[in-house]
Amino acid sequence: MGRGSRNSKDAAVLMIALIATAVQDVAVATEYTVGNATGWDFAPTTTYYDDWASGLKFVPGDKLVFKYLPIAHNVQEVNETDYKTCNSLNPIAEYESGNDIITLAKPGTRYYICGFLGHCDQGGMRMKTTIVDQVSSTPLIPVIPPTNSELPSPMTSIIPQLPSPAAGNGTTSNPPPHSSPHGHAHPPTAAPVSVPGHSAGDPTVQVPRLLVAISLGVASAAVSLLFW
Repeated sequence: MGRGSRNSKDAAVLMIALIATAVQDVAVATEYTVGNATGWDFAPTTTYYDDWASGLKFVPGDKLVFKYLPIAHNVQEVNETDYKTCNSLNPIAEYESGNDIITLAKPGTRYYICGFLGHCDQGGMRMKTTIVDQVSSTPLIPVIPPTNSELPSPMTSIIPQLPSPAAGNGTTSNPPPHSSPHGHAHPPTAAPVSVPGHSAGDPTVQVPRLLVAISLGVASAAVSLLFW
């Protein structure tokens, strides 16, 4: 095997790994509007936003969108103590655009309050958000196949094995394959194989179809380089 062929395989493996990472990031990132239709405003209960956040599973890469009237409220990220006491004097970060988009970059717990006087303790405008490690049970890109010397015969991997005739009964469970005039047996047509995927209606996975199609197309081309 020449150096050029080896380099092509190395490049293909690297390309597949990069595509798998990019597609996975797009597949799992989700934007959540805090409070849904209520937005970031005086809450109907003092635990309203905590209850809203506890009903969702946030993973790294997800985004929180705070929508509110800028002259009426703001958003402060604070530590746990200031969250519990509604202390707005030592914010970790402060937002006041009225359409603040905050990325949850890593696992952990983050705390948000409205820094306006009385809005946190009396208006219920505080929220505890827990971000958990993302666990992927199934890789999006198949495992890289072995080198040519380790590959099984394509025909043996595609053609199903026919059962042997039952001993002593003189009959077979399946008729033998028809032979061509040149003595070569024609293998039976392999049944199509279906690959399970994500349901298109899954609300927690928002994957731009065009990006995935392009990525998988490039991945397919990269895999073909392994056998070139």
